[in-house]
Amino acid sequence: MKRFSLIAAAALAIISVASCTKTASTTVVKTTIELPEEITINSVSDITLSFTNVSTGIANEYSFETVDEISEDANDVTLYEGLYDISFSAKVNYAVTDETADSTLTADAMLRAGAKQLSIVGASMSLNLEAYLSSAAEGFVISEIFLAGTVTPEGKQYSYDAYFRITNNSDEVLYADRLFLAESQFMQASQYDYTPDIRSSAVACDYVTVLPGDGDDYPVQPGETILIANNALNHAEEDRNPNSFDLSGADFECFDVSSYENFLDTDNENVPNANHYYKSSLTIWTPHMRGYKSYIIGYMPEDITAESFATDYYYAYTYEFVYGEYSRTMNGDAVYVPNSWISDAVNMAILDQFVWNIIDPSLDSGYAYCRIAMDDAEAYGKAVRRKYDSSTGKLVDTNDSSADFDSRVTADPTYEWK
Repeated sequence: MKRFSLIAAAALAIISVASCTKTASTTVVKTTIELPEEITINSVSDITLSFTNVSTGIANEYSFETVDEISEDANDVTLYEGLYDISFSAKVNYAVTDETADSTLTADAMLRAGAKQLSIVGASMSLNLEAYLSSAAEGFVISEIFLAGTVTPEGKQYSYDAYFRITNNSDEVLYADRLFLAESQFMQASQYDYTPDIRSSAVACDYVTVLPGDGDDYPVQPGETILIANNALNHAEEDRNPNSFDLSGADFECFDVSSYENFLDTDNENVPNANHYYKSSLTIWTPHMRGYKSYIIGYMPEDITAESFATDYYYAYTYEFVYGEYSRTMNGDAVYVPNSWISDAVNMAILDQFVWNIIDPSLDSGYAYCRIAMDDAEAYGKAVRRKYDSSTGKLVDTNDSSADFDSRVTADPTYEWK
């Protein structure tokens, strides 16, 4: 691991604790942060290191404004002996280089490290914390995905009623402003050697949309769920599909501006529209009904616009298409979303057709499904829904959708976890 040390300004004060006496024992703590080896830090800001006494709740926080304040020789922090929660965070711009593919990806992210209820005792001790890249949207999880479509009373396929539900799985208020929803470019059922292979650092996407807001316009309370509808309409109306749902009260809508007059979308003016940053379709986007792809959420950085995203995060790739004795080198393009932006990811696949993981296993090592086979007629009206842990009062999130989700459940945009 690469290392850097944190200097807590010139004079480090001992925490004042009312219950402590003049004879209370203190410990001199030297803190070192270990950076992930696979990244190169281009810039770092808003660096903080805090020690919170578990018994008293009193916190001692050290802030750093410039990279010059980071040094190999850490000053000592003096603390009264006890149990402490320790937290380190910093905003970073970093780069990941794929030497094999001769490509470099850059991104902004939060760098975090910490320890819970660490016993600080003795005259002195060294503290090493391993830092990891974290999405600013940590706490939001995808809680339900419905994309299989429904069937009309006449037996016709109806595909306009897809929706996504996202839940605040934390203990604090989060904001949906600038939360993005994206669909992967590649499919679980067809594997090729896409070059360059960027899965270790990013997800190739064919659709990215960003929720509106300036930062505090759309608060989401702990445990609360927001509904993003592909079309925020009452699909259960007689002239649409009585076997579908009323999504007219959705929190957000994925309204599309089409390039073709024969394929126009319907805008519910009472529901805020998400802002499309990228879509491969020239008409109307709908999520893949068979459930071949992966879906990711996270925060879009404030300084990135739709125009700059499509340019700066453009991804061109090649692969070899083989059919029998015929082969041909194919070219493709998409955009990429850095893994560090992603707060949650869900792989979807057909049960008997999962071939490979199109995203890094650290994001999701399993998959959820609506279909058990390609021609599964019973898949209509089915969704995947995240499990609920009654002992914690939270949704299950282990980055393994095979374990975290109930697959092939009856879709319900008003379902309550309890």
